Amino acid sequence: MERVQSLRVPAAAAAAARQMSSELKRLVNNTHLVSPSISLILSCGEMEHMSKEKKLKEIVVVNMSARYLINMGYLTNCSALRICILSRNYISKMDALSNCPKLIKLDLHSNHITELPDKFFWREMKCLEVLYLHNNIIGDMCSIEALSCCPQLTVLTLYDTPISLVPKYRHFVVNSIWSLKALDNFVIADEELMEEWPRNDKFKALGPQYSLQSPASSQMWECGKDSVRCELIPAVAAMIETTTCPTFGCSDMLSMPAAIGSYFTAVDKYASKPPE
Repeated sequence: MERVQSLRVPAAAAAAARQMSSELKRLVNNTHLVSPSISLILSCGEMEHMSKEKKLKEIVVVNMSARYLINMGYLTNCSALRICILSRNYISKMDALSNCPKLIKLDLHSNHITELPDKFFWREMKCLEVLYLHNNIIGDMCSIEALSCCPQLTVLTLYDTPISLVPKYRHFVVNSIWSLKALDNFVIADEELMEEWPRNDKFKALGPQYSLQSPASSQMWECGKDSVRCELIPAVAAMIETTTCPTFGCSDMLSMPAAIGSYFTAVDKYASKPPE
C-alpha cells in the first residue's frame, strides 16, 4: 500500500471558494439564519428510550436538515449524539461537535464549510464511520490529512467541493485515509490502493459493481427507519468490497444477499423495532 505526496489546491481556487462562501451568505438575509435552540433540538431529536422526557444530554439522533442553521448552537450539549443530520444549512464551522465523541454518522453536505477541524478533533471521533461533506467549499488538502486521524471512518463524500477538482484527488484521499472503504458513493477498488495492480476491466475502479447505490446494495436500504439504515451504510461498503475485490478471493455478486443476511444478525441492536 502506498503513501502519496500532499496535493495543493491552486491558490486561485482556494480564494474563489472563500469568496463564494461570503457571497452565498450575503444572499440570505441574516434575520433568517438561526442557531439551534434547545427547543428546536428537542423537537427534531430522538432518545434511545422514547417513553422518557427528552433531555439534550440523552438525544442520540437529530435531523435538522434545511433549518437555516448558521452554527451548532446547543448541539454541544448533546454528548450522547450518535447520528447527526445537518445538511442544507449555512454552517461554516463544525469544531463545536468535539463535545459529541459518540457520533457514528455526521451529515453536513450542502453547507458553507471551507475548512475542516484539525487532527486532534478527528482523533477523538473514535466511533465516526460515515461522514458526508459533499457540496461544501472545502479547498484545503491539509484537511484530508487531518481526517486520516479518524480511526473508524469508513464512508466519506467530498464530491462537488474545490478539492474534488484537484488532479488525482481520489487517489490521494484513498491512500491518505486507510480506514476508508467508500469515497463519493463508490467502494474503493484494489487498483486504487496498490501500486502496479494488474488492470482488469472486471474490477475497474468506479465500476457499477462498486456503487453504494447498486441494485444489490439497495436491498439493505429496505430494512426500516432512517436511523437504522444509516447505521448499515458501512456494512454495505464492506459487503460490496468482500464480494467484488479479488484480494478477498470472491468476485461473485450473487453472494451479496447471503452476506447481507449474515450482517443483519450482527446489527439487531440497532433494529430492536420492526420496520415501519
